[in-house]
Amino acid sequence: LLSVLQELSSFVDRFILVDDGSTDSSPRILKKWVEEHPGDRLITFPRNSGKASALKAGFSQILKMCEKEPIPEKEIIIITDSDGQIPAEIIPRAEEILQKENLDVLVGRRDFSLYPVYKVLGNKLLSFNASRFSGFSYHDSECGFRLITLRALKKIFPYLRGFRYSLEQELSV
Repeated sequence: LLSVLQELSSFVDRFILVDDGSTDSSPRILKKWVEEHPGDRLITFPRNSGKASALKAGFSQILKMCEKEPIPEKEIIIITDSDGQIPAEIIPRAEEILQKENLDVLVGRRDFSLYPVYKVLGNKLLSFNASRFSGFSYHDSECGFRLITLRALKKIFPYLRGFRYSLEQELSV
């Protein structure tokens, strides 16, 4: 977790960290990080409520920050998991694509070569459904790495309902 934060810190201005009831050393690491980086924020849940709750809490924090300070609508929000699956050095290229293509959202794609067959098949099914409902062809609609503009977040946030792990599908569709 600490190495992921250190790696990402070269590419982001500030963090909104969400600890979703971790039972390992994550809460201590995150608390120390925020103490050493006063502009960053930490949201903690007493128990795991699913990724949807964590994402919605982070999004809510961003929108609260917008009420207190002017943040440009084109500001890019980077969402990533703490497992380090997606290397931070791809962030500049992802931002470049988002801006060049004038996109509101960019969804990453993981390398599934080391995943068990049942996870690959489950992801293919979810990605197929997201593609069918959205009209856009997804390769990995469940990828935890996403970029989204503040403008888009403001538009979609009131409609997000996600439960447990369904918010990524909602964001994709």
